[in-house]
Amino acid sequence: MNRRNQPNSPPRVALYARVSPGPTQAEGFSIEAQLAEMREFAAARGWKVVAEFVDVSVSGRTMERPELEAAKAAAAEGSFDILLVHELSRLSRASVYETFEIFEFLGSHNVGFASAREPQFDLSSPNGRFVLTIISAVNQYYIDILRMHTQKSKRQRVREGLYNASILPYGYRHAGDAKTPPEIDPEEAKVPRLAFERYATGRYSYQDIADILNDRGYRTRRGKRFSKDTIADMIRNPFYMGKVVYKGGSRRQEAAIIEPGLHEPIISEQLWEVCRQVRERHQSASRPFQPQVRTYLLGQLAYCHVCHRKLRAQSTKTAIYYREMSYARGYEDCPNANKGTRGEGLHAQMSAIVRQLVLPPNWQQELADLVGEDEGVATLENRRARLIAERRRLKQAYIQGDFEDDLDLYRQNLARIRRELAQIPTQDELYRIQEASQYIESLAEVWDEADIDDQKDLMRLMLREVQVDVGQGRLVWLQPTAPFIPLFRAVPTLAEREPGLFVPHWPPEMAVGLSIASLPSLTVLPEEPVALPWLAEWPWEPDPKARITPALGAALKERRKVHVTGGRVVAVPCQGVPELLLDGRKWAGVTLEERTLPQALALPKESVAFLSSPLGLQAQADWEALARRVYEVLETQGYWHILDVLPASMPAHWVYTFFPETWVLAQHVHWSGYQLYNTLRQIGFHIRQQEVTFYQPVSLGAALRIARQKPGLLKRLDERSYRAGMERLNEAVEEKGPDALMGSEITLVEVTALKGEPPKRRRRKAAVRAGGARKEKVEKGGKDRSKGA
Repeated sequence: MNRRNQPNSPPRVALYARVSPGPTQAEGFSIEAQLAEMREFAAARGWKVVAEFVDVSVSGRTMERPELEAAKAAAAEGSFDILLVHELSRLSRASVYETFEIFEFLGSHNVGFASAREPQFDLSSPNGRFVLTIISAVNQYYIDILRMHTQKSKRQRVREGLYNASILPYGYRHAGDAKTPPEIDPEEAKVPRLAFERYATGRYSYQDIADILNDRGYRTRRGKRFSKDTIADMIRNPFYMGKVVYKGGSRRQEAAIIEPGLHEPIISEQLWEVCRQVRERHQSASRPFQPQVRTYLLGQLAYCHVCHRKLRAQSTKTAIYYREMSYARGYEDCPNANKGTRGEGLHAQMSAIVRQLVLPPNWQQELADLVGEDEGVATLENRRARLIAERRRLKQAYIQGDFEDDLDLYRQNLARIRRELAQIPTQDELYRIQEASQYIESLAEVWDEADIDDQKDLMRLMLREVQVDVGQGRLVWLQPTAPFIPLFRAVPTLAEREPGLFVPHWPPEMAVGLSIASLPSLTVLPEEPVALPWLAEWPWEPDPKARITPALGAALKERRKVHVTGGRVVAVPCQGVPELLLDGRKWAGVTLEERTLPQALALPKESVAFLSSPLGLQAQADWEALARRVYEVLETQGYWHILDVLPASMPAHWVYTFFPETWVLAQHVHWSGYQLYNTLRQIGFHIRQQEVTFYQPVSLGAALRIARQKPGLLKRLDERSYRAGMERLNEAVEEKGPDALMGSEITLVEVTALKGEPPKRRRRKAAVRAGGARKEKVEKGGKDRSKGA
């Protein structure tokens, strides 16, 4: 809301003070001294102080200051008429042009400026504000002139045969100052040469070439795998044939300036021309096969719940998929890389939630409570500006290495800021929710009949993000846009684990269509439970006819492929977990012995061929040290088989509902699948990892009996939190009865960690189109399975 000052009222002034890091009292620039002098200055002129903005321990050489951003946001809303500083250095010690940018901003919003110690900067009168608009115009003129001169300079550099960007194309390195042409890096240059040579044959796609480079151990300058997009940019870059380009900010090739460069080319112009022709053939051949544009309900909303990267929506003739693309994008840190899940199950789960959305009678009041009853749009924007500035400072500290020893603290603070930002509705969101409210009132009745495009639009309106378990096709998290948070809080099948983050919590009657396996209802505790409070019984029934445990059999077969036989198999027994089986008649020379985990870790180095330690990892205080010791004990081509509960991947477990503090504890005490996967990789293991989630209804009576034992994380709770949780659980038992069932999920992670190189598998090349025909190639020695297009 614009609240400009009324005629004949005293001018409203906002004070801005800043103190740099380090001692400043002696300089007379303490916050108290600045504010006191500015208040006297304002009182002498009859100005009314309406706001004070203070940045403490913030350098004037950076413009990323939370209180300065908040002051600018308030100025834009018309909350004051004059911005008053102690002296100009408090406003900015950066370049004069950045100071002019602040003046330009104030002038564009009809806000004056004054300095208590510098009368020449009294721009508070109408004439002074006019001067600010002149400064704004001069500043914009300077920016335009600077841009023009910059473009002119870049064009001239190209005409002189010099490269413009500071980061050189892969294969080159700097050889001197900006006037010295770059030189070829002999080692890096192998990559573009191989890429161009393979592409010129017409038999390899961008992805094929990326796979070849990655298989040979080449990596980008940032240590990542090459992706098809990286190769595409490389193949299109004429710099490699000795040319320099200036596009003048235009993507049109005809607008570009291409000149001979002073640098030495890596490839010949003839090879470049052949590759250009191949590109045109591929593009021409692919046009008839362009798929019809399809609408994806969760497109641009779905993220992997492990690495938190956006999933790619894809489709075939019969189905829609959401696929994890980290590997193709050059990352190797996600165990779900290349996995995809069918969209039908996710869409069904999402539809089941949407059908429960209703506008409760107190919905408007809940929205007011969310944003604060006394907070207008200006205050909301102030909060947003402060959080954005805090996020910038946090990222800058990360870049400077301040979080090198505690990355978890960085991630936690970044996640907190993101959550708080997500709960602040924008003015546009508040407007859109008004438009959508009438539609939502009848949403349950019209959702199934609505067109898929309308459903998609509603998803964009209501949701910021959906986290998906791509390995099992389940919704893990929902993050609504801020105005819709009260609506999602009213959905009975959702639990708010963190502010603004909702977990599907399916009751037994709605869990029939879930894509995950179901276990029998837990109503009676076994005499020897496995891992309370999470897991009461082992979820897999042993095969009475089995002679060898499948994981052990697979590992022994892998060892045989690399000509390694025999060896010591060590099993760590665990209560409630079936014992490890070995078929000694088939695997001669392999011995099986049971040991406790400390005994297994005390074995000589490189003496174990296979170690099985079910439920033995998450309970360790320092499991990274445990993992390093296991790596030492294993022989080369030795395997470590891990099966453990993964509390961070099962937010729908009943414990978190009644004892919400355990969710926070689980994030700190237990490792996530992402941490587990990447820590083992850093130690040196080759990893195969998958999560397995089971749906299991639990009776309230069984939950109460488990909670009374205070097992696991419940024992770590402080007494107040534990008593509050027990009260909630007892109230539920009294209200619904001990036999009432509630939904719950259990997630286990299975990891096969290999010390050494895995057996090489024959890789089949992806299909490529050349000359209008679709050809499928395989490695030498394979069969040609080509088919006509």
